[in-house]
Amino acid sequence: MKSCEPCAVIGILDDGWGGLSDRARQRLLAADLVIGAGRTLDLVRTQLAAGCRLQDMDAAIAQVPEWIKAAHAGGRAVAVLATGDPLCHGIAPLLIASLGAAQIEVLPAPSTIQLLCARFRKPWQTLRIASCHGADAGEWLPGASPAHGLYRVLRAIALQPLVAVFTGAQNTPARLARALLAVGHGDDLKLSVACRLQLPDEQLFPSLTLAEVAGREFPEPNVLLVERTRPHPARCARPAKITSTGSVRRKRA
Repeated sequence: MKSCEPCAVIGILDDGWGGLSDRARQRLLAADLVIGAGRTLDLVRTQLAAGCRLQDMDAAIAQVPEWIKAAHAGGRAVAVLATGDPLCHGIAPLLIASLGAAQIEVLPAPSTIQLLCARFRKPWQTLRIASCHGADAGEWLPGASPAHGLYRVLRAIALQPLVAVFTGAQNTPARLARALLAVGHGDDLKLSVACRLQLPDEQLFPSLTLAEVAGREFPEPNVLLVERTRPHPARCARPAKITSTGSVRRKRA
């Protein structure tokens, strides 16, 4: 039985194999098992060794640590694909917590957030990152609770002047824009949307109003920047708080 290197958690972008480092390619070529979302597996499947098994982790992320354990127990080398930097809203923290840091090697690609900020020329050292990439949250309606999938994003935008948002197939820029309008934002915010980063048909939509975004469809996948251009008209000295009823409560100084 051959000994295995730590599981390689490899960041990949939509430019696929061509955008990977030599080290990442070597780890993929040596892998007996490659785990990833269906769309990331499609980026590399034609490059892998003939005997390599591919495992789709869509809707099964919680099972990935056990798949890795089982493969290592059988002496098989494993690589896991993730989008961008696996330590930034990615799978790497889950695997490190489950398997231990010594069992994981992280080989990041540039984060999607880095590319987003580079495209729109925004320094990002003070940026807040938020995500609504998960399951369909539904539209934001009066009475929505903190359990709603958009709550944390709305809260981040209420507190921070620059927020990068990972969107999803259902929780789109348009849905987020409608939610922001519903809680009282307007011309105080600008949204910049980056679509299909690193692909030949990449498109950028800078400095849009909430109204412009709210009724518009954008190519997928996409990610966006929310920038506060001036204080909200109703905003006082302290940050806004989104209440459990879905409204924005303004704290008075």
